[in-house]
Amino acid sequence: MKLSAQWIRDFVDLTVDNDRLAEALTNVGISVEGISGSGADTVFEMEIGTNRPDAMNHYGVAREAAAIYDAPLKAIDTGRGTASAVPLSSPKTAASAAEVSFPITVEEPQLCPRFSARVIRNTKIKPSPENVAHRLQLLDQRPISNAVDATNYVLWDIGKPTHVFDADLLEWLARGRRLLLDGQGLVRARRTGALVLDADFDRSLLRHVTVLKLAEEEAEAVGDLQSLGVPEILVTEGPNGSTVITPDGVERIPARWIAADPTGAGDAFAVAYLGARASGHSPSSAARRATALVAALLEAGAQ
Repeated sequence: MKLSAQWIRDFVDLTVDNDRLAEALTNVGISVEGISGSGADTVFEMEIGTNRPDAMNHYGVAREAAAIYDAPLKAIDTGRGTASAVPLSSPKTAASAAEVSFPITVEEPQLCPRFSARVIRNTKIKPSPENVAHRLQLLDQRPISNAVDATNYVLWDIGKPTHVFDADLLEWLARGRRLLLDGQGLVRARRTGALVLDADFDRSLLRHVTVLKLAEEEAEAVGDLQSLGVPEILVTEGPNGSTVITPDGVERIPARWIAADPTGAGDAFAVAYLGARASGHSPSSAARRATALVAALLEAGAQ
């Protein structure tokens, strides 16, 4: 992995040059395999074992350097503002979360003992400042936007994975477009056992969806599909074909059995269906074309 020498020095004041710093880190097991660039753009190519995830970021390596040279490690400046954070440390929805209309529930506390989130409103998505973009580029990371880059910056800075989500993403995606949603997220909780409809599922989200695709067992868990209000619903039934449900009625689309690994067939069906609908085909015609394409792909994979 690549780390910036100057970024490391942001956390600890060192008098040694980068060559000596690289040698010292290597001697304690934080191996520097190569050095590229110069000055503030010096980059260490590092080999850090999986037993040292704490060192897979700039602050972690700076901690090692501080210990080596008996230098003080600078505290992390969070730059905390006045927005309300929404922490959660139990499987129950936090009361503080409800106060800001952003409830969070941890369904598997043994796997995720703590989850925290923050709602940031009135933001503008734009390119990151040059200094942020440049640091990411030094590490072969492509700058995307200020929101996404901020999460990547935190990861490389202190090793804390974070993710940013657009609260209005579905609405934005649906503007002037035909939006297909794979419904597995509605019923496939991260636990073993039978499929059940997510109790916290917000049906109002479906108002932005044009096509909802469900596997047969997922459709059974959802129940009354026509009550969802989605204009087009596709229920895939493996080698038995599919069912297309629209306001005009319900139509079965047959398929033929092919001896091949069906992994990815559902995704291919969805893409082919959308492509056919965009080309002007009716829902039933689009489903037949998608069925034919999936069959061709499976046959090609079986050869």
